[in-house]
Amino acid sequence: MGDQSDRPVTRSVDKPLKVPGHEPQPEPQSEPQPEPQSEPRPEPQSEPQPEPQSEPRPEPAPEADVADVGRPEDHPQSIDHRVGPAFWVSAAAGWVVIAIGLRGVFMNSIDTRPANLAKFVVGGALLHDLLLAPLALVAAVLVVRAVPGRARAPVQAALVVTAVLALFSYPLVRAFGLAANNPTSLPHNYALNLTIVLGVVWAVAAAALAFRLRKSA
Repeated sequence: MGDQSDRPVTRSVDKPLKVPGHEPQPEPQSEPQPEPQSEPRPEPQSEPQPEPQSEPRPEPAPEADVADVGRPEDHPQSIDHRVGPAFWVSAAAGWVVIAIGLRGVFMNSIDTRPANLAKFVVGGALLHDLLLAPLALVAAVLVVRAVPGRARAPVQAALVVTAVLALFSYPLVRAFGLAANNPTSLPHNYALNLTIVLGVVWAVAAAALAFRLRKSA
């Protein structure tokens, strides 16, 4: 008896009994439940930028009909070129002044010398259009290309004054209107006087140029 008390007690596990003709059904297994998935947060969507719209090009105006050209009622925005009473009044007054001047020229022909006056007026117009104006354009181009920017303004001013003085003094230098029986009609040496005045003009231009160069240095 003493030996049986010292042995460990083992418990038998009940095994299912097998019944002939009846198969044991498997125990129902619980299906694994899916883990809860967090819903994806919607990404912030940027507002669509409006596409730049090109400005509409103005449509070309329809060509005017040849028959409608010259009708002011069909073109209200066109400039009215019709002359009014003021034009005719001023034109008449101008012709009256011209007639009075011509009458004085011919009535005092001894002093005015109409033939020489006509040569001077017509010759002066032709000289200006055919010689002086082209020379002025050529001189302007040469000054722009040859003279530096700082010295350009004094040189241009001196050239303009020189041209005006030369044109004004030309009849005096050439002794136009000199009367042999009146020695006081042109009493001075106008060529020398013109040279002195032009020297003063260019001396002032040189002083202005020196001042500009000293100020910018």
